Amino acid sequence: MASTSTGEGPSDKERKVISPLLEGYENELPLLQAKVLFCRRLLSPVRRVPFDIMVQIFEEYMALSASRNPLAVLCQVCVSWRDIALAHAPLWLDLCIGAKSDGTVQGSIEPPEGRAAAVSAWVKRVQTCAWSLKVCGHNGVAPNDIDSPGDSLPVHALLTPDAIDNLQYLHLTGSLDSTGLGTLTYPGVTSVFVNTIQTSGPFNWVEQGFPAFPTLKKAVLLNLPPILVYIHLAHFPWSQLTHLYLGNKFKLTFEESMPIFRQSTNLQRACVHYRPYQDTGHQVDFTQSNTISLPKLTDLTFLGDAPLGNFINYGFAWPNLENLRLWQYPKHFWSDASKRLIRSTTRQHISTLELGGSFTSFTPCIKACPNLTHLVLEHTSTTYGELFQFLRWYRIGGNLPRLQFLSVYCNFSVGHDVHVDWDLDEKLIQMLESRSPGHAPDLGCAVLKRFLLRVSLGELSDPMAKRAARVLEEFKDVMDVALVRGDALSVHQFPPGGLDHWDRGLGQFLDELWAYGKD
Repeated sequence: MASTSTGEGPSDKERKVISPLLEGYENELPLLQAKVLFCRRLLSPVRRVPFDIMVQIFEEYMALSASRNPLAVLCQVCVSWRDIALAHAPLWLDLCIGAKSDGTVQGSIEPPEGRAAAVSAWVKRVQTCAWSLKVCGHNGVAPNDIDSPGDSLPVHALLTPDAIDNLQYLHLTGSLDSTGLGTLTYPGVTSVFVNTIQTSGPFNWVEQGFPAFPTLKKAVLLNLPPILVYIHLAHFPWSQLTHLYLGNKFKLTFEESMPIFRQSTNLQRACVHYRPYQDTGHQVDFTQSNTISLPKLTDLTFLGDAPLGNFINYGFAWPNLENLRLWQYPKHFWSDASKRLIRSTTRQHISTLELGGSFTSFTPCIKACPNLTHLVLEHTSTTYGELFQFLRWYRIGGNLPRLQFLSVYCNFSVGHDVHVDWDLDEKLIQMLESRSPGHAPDLGCAVLKRFLLRVSLGELSDPMAKRAARVLEEFKDVMDVALVRGDALSVHQFPPGGLDHWDRGLGQFLDELWAYGKD
């Protein structure tokens, strides 16, 4: 410190004057800093909110935001919000990477450049939390400059050891020539989603090897070409799977899925979107007798045409099947073997929204299941009175003695002849009465615990809805009955937000199609 008068060091006299001043300023500094911080909080009340509350708010925003990049929005508000977001690992558990056609990401880690550096920084914030990775390959939903020239790194090189160990959900979209995952083992992956948008050829992938998923349990496989199906047979852990969705933009054929089911012996739940059998152009080889046993399968959904009829007896056996959903009931003849195949089911959901005609077209699969306790019928029929008569229980017997929950969708819109159902009221009364608490025990059948009648909207449906409402009014004091106006629940065959992992929408969507007790 120079003297203000001579430019040299301070004299002893000057030191005695200055030192106490500096010590006083140093003592006052913490107090002044505290006052500044207090004033800042007065200017911005949100600064007074505790960290734990702020991160809860951030998590709610992330879940509800319609922004394509909600994290960027949070980090750009202010330095304080950015610091909170960076410090809270649960906000960084869903990562989407745009990869090149060879499974690499443009840029480098050292020095930090391009998308690779951004991905590496993101992954480090995950820390040791379970997380989700989506890789958008070439021709997938990837940025326009994804294949720009320059240095690049494979996807797996951007993952930390903790990130590899804790990866739980893996989503692959686009060309599967190369995934960028390498031949590493991903011990925490329990669910995969694969959507093949375009594949020029699988041979590059085969040469580069396959990753290992020792704990994989659930898979959604969409648009896999037949050639990739067969390649997967040798590399995919089919025998570990408990949940499987198989579908295709043009739908699978029954034969294309057979090798998969042969190896998926531990399946508990399956959903398959088949191509209509009559459009395959060739016949199934009935001479093959190898049994495909799925002893743990309890829940099965067919979208599109269910291959139930003669050719489903291609060696299948699922002795413990409980829940069965059928879309667009097939026109094929129901053989005795087909009926035995589904005999164990206790819950059925039959949707024939695109088929007209009498209810008798689907009664064989209902009669084949005497242990049914839950039944949902969504069909376009002109004989609803006959349907209720079919479900009526008589003293000498009838159909479905154990039925407890029943939901019926009635479409009285364009094309329905109301005169055909002139006796609907009478038949509905007789059915409900026979299964009511006052009559069912004496007749020898179970009491119907819940009856939901869903009637289509429209002027043509209004008179029939009023008639049905009057009938239900008579039983509301002794039974749980309800009438709802609207479309059938299964009018859409996919979740509103599109297909995703079993635990992220698909499973819940299928569960909600069971309409028992829901208005």
